[in-house]
Amino acid sequence: MPLRQVSEAPVYRAAEAADTPEASTPESFRDIPPTLIQELSCVSLRMQPAPSDLCIAEAAPAVLHARGRLWLTEKEITFLPSDDKDMHGFALTFPSVALHAVSRSVPEDMKLDGLYRDACLYCQLDDHPEQDADEDEEEEAVKELWLATPDAETLEQLFESFSYGASLYPSVGGDSHPLAGLGALRSDTADEDEDEDDDESAPGKVKSELSQDNGAYDTNTLMFANLPTEFFESDALIQQFLELLRGIGPLVSWAPQPAFGQCLVVFERTEDAMRVKQVLDRVQLPASEWDEAKLRHTAARECERDDTHRLRVYLHHTTPLVYLPSGDCVVEQSLDTKGPFLAPPAPEREFLISPPGSPPVGI
Repeated sequence: MPLRQVSEAPVYRAAEAADTPEASTPESFRDIPPTLIQELSCVSLRMQPAPSDLCIAEAAPAVLHARGRLWLTEKEITFLPSDDKDMHGFALTFPSVALHAVSRSVPEDMKLDGLYRDACLYCQLDDHPEQDADEDEEEEAVKELWLATPDAETLEQLFESFSYGASLYPSVGGDSHPLAGLGALRSDTADEDEDEDDDESAPGKVKSELSQDNGAYDTNTLMFANLPTEFFESDALIQQFLELLRGIGPLVSWAPQPAFGQCLVVFERTEDAMRVKQVLDRVQLPASEWDEAKLRHTAARECERDDTHRLRVYLHHTTPLVYLPSGDCVVEQSLDTKGPFLAPPAPEREFLISPPGSPPVGI
């Protein structure tokens, strides 16, 4: 794991100092300390499996727990435990964080005294961020990290800080999987010019009020489009994608449509679906070989490259939900005992069909 042991707080400069012009040109740009993104004086950390190089005890525990101080700079993430009897402090680069999301599934064994208990920041760590996913010869255990903050507002700020730090380091794998850009849940790569928005009057486009994010239509159901074929062929990508969505809000159901490169997702709450629409729509997907053939035909197709690599999230008709006595939320249609078959039409007349007569006796 690309963790570096540290025993001191990182050297950094405040954001206000970064905006101040330098009086003279430094001898080396490496001498300029990184800018501080966020500092938290009290966080609770849970790491599984526990890295042996961070544990002070000879036998590393299965799960590592600690409370301490957290710094996020534009260079790396630094954590120093308040009690250094169990573990060393460490520094972690942003490319080593393969996934981060706000999760409402807080582990029960986390030390949450005085901290926010309803949600936490969930991360998956990558041992080799410079390698592509298809270069892994053997599967390794998923390395996970949880961070709990004092309150919900601080947790939201921490998520935004992780997202900003991740945006400073594009995918180093170059040809990584088409959904590699979803780890930070950012849409900064979307076009800023309004003139470049999709023209729904063009041939092949279906004009619908559901595709207009005008704020007047709220729904709990979203349609994801432009998903590559590799997404539906990889269970790991699907699980990562669903985990990202669950980090924003609880899911009720999802229906993949591989033939169309789409999937239909139903959330329990409308506000969660609208949040996903706001965050994920028009996220730029990294280019890979899965669609290069489409772009080799003519030079005119190059103008469509940006839209081809852009994840689209459309509003769909609201799905009615019901709550079971157990507390689970399900789609209302799934409780219909009649099934998906058409009922026979009501008869207009009743015909009496008599049985055939018996043959005469003796014949």
